[in-house]
Amino acid sequence: MTWRQATREEIYTYYAEEFPSYVDDLPEFITANGPKQYAVAFRDPHPVRQDDVPDKDFIRRDTWQTNRSGNRTTPEFSSFEDVVEFIQHPARNDPLGQRNFALADPALLEKPSPLPEAVYYALDHWERPWVLLVDIDAKDIARQRATDT
Repeated sequence: MTWRQATREEIYTYYAEEFPSYVDDLPEFITANGPKQYAVAFRDPHPVRQDDVPDKDFIRRDTWQTNRSGNRTTPEFSSFEDVVEFIQHPARNDPLGQRNFALADPALLEKPSPLPEAVYYALDHWERPWVLLVDIDAKDIARQRATDT
């Protein structure tokens, strides 16, 4: 099997239709407030709300707001469904909301809504904190190799 980059339509279909069926298979610590952060990588950079900031092809979002001491104060996601919606439509469901570094609303732009190519989570107690959660392009190769064994 040779690698082929997923099309925009395939990525959309995967996150809209297939990904939700895998949610129950995720490790127990993948929750709305479990890992320290979720991150999304985009194929095409997407603007943020603030004008003088470069477009982003990788964003990180904390699962909790913290005070100056670093103690958790307010969860960013109220349920895991909120996390799934953020993964499916990052600009529309950005936990940063109206803050300057939130992704710009696609309805106000002349470009399509950003779609994740990969989703990561970060655990604050690991030396190598970023772990790949979903990679749409690797999915078919992994499935093929699993059936070959």
